[in-house]
Amino acid sequence: MKKDHIEYLNIAKGILIILIVAGHANGPYRNFLYLFHVAAFFFISGIFYKDSYVKTPFIFIWKRIKSLYIPFVAYVTGFVLAHNFFVYIGFFNREYGYNEGRSVAYNMVETIRHILNAFTFGITEQFLVPMWFITSLFTIQMLMIGLDVLLEKIAPKKKESTRLVVISLCFAAGMLLTHFNLDL
Repeated sequence: MKKDHIEYLNIAKGILIILIVAGHANGPYRNFLYLFHVAAFFFISGIFYKDSYVKTPFIFIWKRIKSLYIPFVAYVTGFVLAHNFFVYIGFFNREYGYNEGRSVAYNMVETIRHILNAFTFGITEQFLVPMWFITSLFTIQMLMIGLDVLLEKIAPKKKESTRLVVISLCFAAGMLLTHFNLDL
């Protein structure tokens, strides 16, 4: 990708981040911003995905582990360790907490359980709920590299069209699950 294209994409990503923050601020344009801002963020992230990653999938996976997974686990661990402090200073309490069970101080066993939960992309801390997109982005990127490696082996000449069909079917399945209020 050309250097000036990357600059424009980074500017677009920055604007989208501002729009995401504005949407979460419950302003007057919230409903409008929710129509596209998260989808556009994932779309731009997808633009940076290169077909050449299929040649070195383990390098790609390791980069994503370093850039998404390890920071996620570190942030969750830090916030779990700070949880009791937040309870102590009144940020978390039974009346205003994210979840009544999470608005009280953790004992040692609960603290360890919540930290271990981070290793499976679990979010237990209310300040980290907005990080749901990290788990989604990581999952989608791992599925994409897996799909590309598989298609490179079984149908290299029809890779693009097969990928389009698979992604379209996944999209349709997601729409149906959402329509019928079914969660995975």
